[in-house]
Amino acid sequence: MFTGIVQGVGVVTRVADRQGIRRFQIRMPKDYDKGLATGASIAINGLCLTVVGWNDQGVQFDVIDESLRLSNLSELREGSFVNIERAAKFGDEIGGHVLSGHIHGLGTVIDVVEAEANIAAWVSVPDALSKYVLPKGYVSLNGCSLTVGELVKDGQF
Repeated sequence: MFTGIVQGVGVVTRVADRQGIRRFQIRMPKDYDKGLATGASIAINGLCLTVVGWNDQGVQFDVIDESLRLSNLSELREGSFVNIERAAKFGDEIGGHVLSGHIHGLGTVIDVVEAEANIAAWVSVPDALSKYVLPKGYVSLNGCSLTVGELVKDGQF
């Protein structure tokens, strides 16, 4: 489980396709990989991924086609920045919302309005997902937990 509170930004250092799997290697912020083990879960842009290995160039994750199709990870290239969050531990403060890291689809940011003290993002989601978006509910955008302020119309909030 994750909280939707982004803990850092990683940099994609390698992308390799093989046998229906895309392997990403991501350089983590300093000391972020401390205590990391094979099999650990890390959210990359909100998608729960399993650590399959690491070296001095970064941590490695394998992503299947279905996950690439439902997320923006298919657009990542070497040098891309990604939001990262280690899995929550029992007893940790949540701070955001409880997120599984299981992605159901892509939304599109259609407008961003900057105010003095905040930023409002207007998002559109596919019709099949719109019934799950509720006023004062929450969504994850690139791993960042956001509260839905208002529904403008079906599929837009």
